[in-house]
Amino acid sequence: EKDSLPLPSLEGDERGQARALATIYSHPV
Repeated sequence: EKDSLPLPSLEGDERGQARALATIYSHPV
């Protein structure tokens, strides 16, 4: 594992959050 590029991890987290937000926006309460 390369600790030189911690970008993929952050991107994955951000992508997951964005997806969750999209789902929330897609199903407004």
